[in-house]
Amino acid sequence: MAGQVRHLFAVLLVYCDPASPAELWSTHLPALIEDYLHEEIQAHNQRSVAENRALDIIQDPTVVEENSRVYRRALYLTLQDVNSHLTSNGQSLLTYQESLPQFSAFGDVETVDDVADRNANQLIASETSYEADDMDRRAENLASLNADQRMVFDKGRTERIAAGSGIAAQLLTGGRTAHTTFRLPLDPDETSTCNIGVRSFEAALLKRTSLIVWDEAPMTHRFQYEAVDRTL
Repeated sequence: MAGQVRHLFAVLLVYCDPASPAELWSTHLPALIEDYLHEEIQAHNQRSVAENRALDIIQDPTVVEENSRVYRRALYLTLQDVNSHLTSNGQSLLTYQESLPQFSAFGDVETVDDVADRNANQLIASETSYEADDMDRRAENLASLNADQRMVFDKGRTERIAAGSGIAAQLLTGGRTAHTTFRLPLDPDETSTCNIGVRSFEAALLKRTSLIVWDEAPMTHRFQYEAVDRTL
């Protein structure tokens, strides 16, 4: 159950842009950390029994001090799991360094294997975050580029492809609907802006974007363009 809560927590961060990630974290931390805390307590008790330290045996998880090694280790493992979910969605704990605890604060409980596992997980996520068919199409399209197109491609610029309808978005390689891409309001007016948080993944992607291709543009209301313009 705790693993599912951590996954949901990461999904909320990435796709829902909560107003206060720190408050969301602190409110639900007991549920987020529960399984790791029990595992660390069990490991601690086994060591205590082996070393004949009966007074160190923990009977009640609620009495574990937050600055104890047992609690901090469980908290570190919780962050590791949350970070793995964020990484698979193009983010990491560093995206929320002003709101969430960071790995740098857990040097006393972090091991060399922990760091190696985290780096390996990030590499695996990066290497597997593509579709083979899409890569084949990109390779074919790359071979058909003219000199000017090749020059733009080689500069590594980021483009966003948006469409007014779901069908058009499906037909465009890498396409998404304009409402999904820019978080447009359903009923825009002359003062509307996009629902994109400053620290969100969408905001970071738009900052790197040098070209926006908007299909079916003549059929789109000007309020939508203006909302995107204000957001940018």
